Amino acid sequence: MKRIHKIITLLTLCFLFLGLKGYSQNDTAYVFYQSEVIYKSHIKDIDSIRFINYGSNYIRIFKSNMIDFSRPVTQIDSIIFYQPPTPATVITNAVTNIMEASATLNGDITFVGSPEYTERGFCYSTNNNPTVNDTKIIVEGNGTGEYSVEVDELESNTQYYVRAYVESTTGAVYGDTKPFKTLSGTLATVTTLPISNVTDYSATLGGNIITIGNPEYTEKGICYSTSTNPTISNKKVIVEGDEVGEYFVDIKNLSLNTLYYVRAYAVNEAGIAYGNEIEFTTLPAQPFTYYGDIILSKEEEVIAVRDAGYKYIRGKVTVKGDILQTLTLLNNQIKEISGNLLFEAKNLTTFDGFYGLEKIYESLILKDGKMANFEGLNNLNSIGENFEISSSNSLKALTSFSGLESLQSVGGNLEITSSYSYYSSSLNSLISFSGL
Repeated sequence: MKRIHKIITLLTLCFLFLGLKGYSQNDTAYVFYQSEVIYKSHIKDIDSIRFINYGSNYIRIFKSNMIDFSRPVTQIDSIIFYQPPTPATVITNAVTNIMEASATLNGDITFVGSPEYTERGFCYSTNNNPTVNDTKIIVEGNGTGEYSVEVDELESNTQYYVRAYVESTTGAVYGDTKPFKTLSGTLATVTTLPISNVTDYSATLGGNIITIGNPEYTEKGICYSTSTNPTISNKKVIVEGDEVGEYFVDIKNLSLNTLYYVRAYAVNEAGIAYGNEIEFTTLPAQPFTYYGDIILSKEEEVIAVRDAGYKYIRGKVTVKGDILQTLTLLNNQIKEISGNLLFEAKNLTTFDGFYGLEKIYESLILKDGKMANFEGLNNLNSIGENFEISSSNSLKALTSFSGLESLQSVGGNLEITSSYSYYSSSLNSLISFSGL
């Protein structure tokens, strides 16, 4: 008990000299004996806490210069000063992007609370004053500031009520209730088709429009994410067309050995219709594959690629500089390039070395060189994006497109750009489109 006396004595002296400084006006003093509270008071109401020796030791608490509490030290276990939690402050902002089956919910946290909140989000219902026991959506994040989330699968022409909320160890705090009503109309009907052609880098995704909705949908496509229930706020690919039926799209630049979730979608004035969710996992790193960009500017770099045995380049390939005249040392082993294939080597006379190339996922770009034709690219059958020939003062030897007879598709545009003067053109030898 002497030890307790000393502790209380020290505390008392601190209060006597500091006048309870360092504590909030909302802090509360609690006196405990045998695990029960025998006295409590807001610190703001206390004048002083005194240790007094009248034959035996006492603790006395004074208010308005009067004794409010007095007790022998032997009947006091502890005095604790406690700061009550301060709730966070959250605001429910107006609902936006209201459609037939979807809407964007918006909130704003202006104070994180003490202790700080551990969860934030929205709760909504067709009844007023929704709580977290109704439908709720958790939105990742922390700190103060605005946050939003898109909700779908709502009923058309229906009155809803929403509140932003935060939760901490002391419970949930809500913003004001905001009402909103979904639009009337009919969503399109869409399903997600099975995934195909999955590689370490790409996959073919598809959807099927069953009904076009009312009014007719204006956009369709595929959305995908590494999280479940992807929406158009995640990654999406728009597919042209406004009819019913199946559609497909090749996506690339996917991560290795990664689980993805996919949904087809269609948008009309009534809202966003999503198809069923399908998942797939990309392949792990593959043999004979280089992950990154390659620059070929001298013979040693060409030999290094050949000796590594690379057949699939998951990046772009750039042939540049004024040293290389041929690429035959590549031994025609490269079959696919996932990025651009760019030629800007001014002394390169042939595409020999690329006979094995079958597919370029992005663009084939020719800016410089002394090639007369495209012999060497004889097995190239697909260019995913653009085929660009752009020359300011080079490519004067190019006469035709011979060598591209196997080319079946160009996903983007054929672009030929040349500089002209009164006397000549940078492509003045080009006399034929033979080969296209």
